[in-house]
Amino acid sequence: MQMGQLVRSLVGRDKDTYYLVAGCVDNMLYLADGRKRGINNLKKKNIRHVQKCNRIAADAIIAAQGRPLRDEEIRMAIREFVTLECNEEV
Repeated sequence: MQMGQLVRSLVGRDKDTYYLVAGCVDNMLYLADGRKRGINNLKKKNIRHVQKCNRIAADAIIAAQGRPLRDEEIRMAIREFVTLECNEEV
C-alpha cells in the first residue's frame, strides 16, 4: 500500500466506506475519508480488513506538495475514484 491509495473497508462499522491511505506502519493503515475521519483524526485499521482499489490520488498528493493534504482534497479524490469504480463495474 502506498500513500494516496484508495481502499474500501471490508469489516466493522465502517464496512463499504472508501478511504485514502495517509500512512502505513507494519500491518496497520492510517486512513482518511475527509469527513468523519479527517487528516487530524485518522482511522487506524488492519491491512487485512481493507480491499485495495487500483487507484492512487496522485493529483491530490501533487497539489499538496510541501503541505499536508486538506480534507476537501481527500473528499474530492474519493468522490472522483468512487464514480470511476462504479462506471467500470457496469
